[in-house]
Amino acid sequence: MKKLVRLFTVATALLLLSSTAFAYVADVRSCQLVPVATYSPSLMGAFTTTVVGLRAASANQGVLPTSRMHWSFFNTSGAQLAFGSRQMGPNSFYGFVWSNEDTMNVAQGQNGILLFCFDFDNDNFIDNGGQYLGASTFYVDTSTMDVAYVPAVSLNAIFQTNINMWGTFPGPTIPSVGGASLATANREVTMQYAIDGMPNSGDDTTIYIFSDGGPGGLPNLGPTQTGTIFSDTGTSAAITFLTPQTYLNTIDVETIAGTGTFRSGFINWTLPAGLFSYAYVFTVIDSPGFGALQTLISMVGDP
Repeated sequence: MKKLVRLFTVATALLLLSSTAFAYVADVRSCQLVPVATYSPSLMGAFTTTVVGLRAASANQGVLPTSRMHWSFFNTSGAQLAFGSRQMGPNSFYGFVWSNEDTMNVAQGQNGILLFCFDFDNDNFIDNGGQYLGASTFYVDTSTMDVAYVPAVSLNAIFQTNINMWGTFPGPTIPSVGGASLATANREVTMQYAIDGMPNSGDDTTIYIFSDGGPGGLPNLGPTQTGTIFSDTGTSAAITFLTPQTYLNTIDVETIAGTGTFRSGFINWTLPAGLFSYAYVFTVIDSPGFGALQTLISMVGDP
């Protein structure tokens, strides 16, 4: 059986909008955001799903025996489709399997966003600024007996908000997210790819772009983006790609016009200044020719 390799390229940089708006990868914070989560129905016993290992901090950080973890799933346009909660006391661990938690199957087969937030005193408010919750996230494909790392974002709420008010994402209740900063300067995001010119066969690359949808966020860039694709030898060409969704866009590199002669390299995308929002970008490469998993950190810098 050929084993797929999924190479995750994560583009992260941080700009603070306020003293409490910040985000990290693999840290313990008030909330954990999984920028893409999905699952598929079982077919002859094989299925795909997203698994999140959630860990509550110790009593020294303020976690109580009655503390609760709340979660919500939002579709790519920001509509909340499912939510739930469970008690998590000091030093507790919970394995969140998305295909099991979505008991009504409202999100089956859909890409979307999972958000986990901690309520340490069980008063139905997201608690700002605490180090309460950690997360490790993986995409699981049982048909290939393979898993791939998903880069969750560790973040803090800007202010306490009532969990019962959760609705359209992000709304007033969802914490701001750090990513490629868009507020004060142009930022160039580098996205690695490997393709073979045959969509959905052989080497395939998918780019995921998440924006927190803050004031003037990704929708204001318009539904079409421009970038430059480079080959491994430095040959380049101008390209355009579509970002029609409000918060989470999925791009198959082989469907982008002008990529037919390119096989491996990277794509540069410059995000303009002045939007006062954030974007978080990572790339998934499926290659049957490799038999190991790798996680690659990419670059965000000045164009």
